[in-house]
Amino acid sequence: MTKAVSQDAAMIDTLEEVIFLFEEAQDVVFKLMAGDLVPKFLSNPKYQQQLRSYDFGVVGKGPERG
Repeated sequence: MTKAVSQDAAMIDTLEEVIFLFEEAQDVVFKLMAGDLVPKFLSNPKYQQQLRSYDFGVVGKGPERG
């Protein structure tokens, strides 16, 4: 029984390390996107055209009830 508990503890340690590494990578990707891709997207002519044609008056309104 001790062997199984030992293996469980090792597995938990490994999973915690994987989660930590994933979160670190995720932070780097989000920072790169915020600094590079988002500004490019916001200044894209196709996005600007869609933005001008969008009706912001409908944002947040749910379906009408009768």
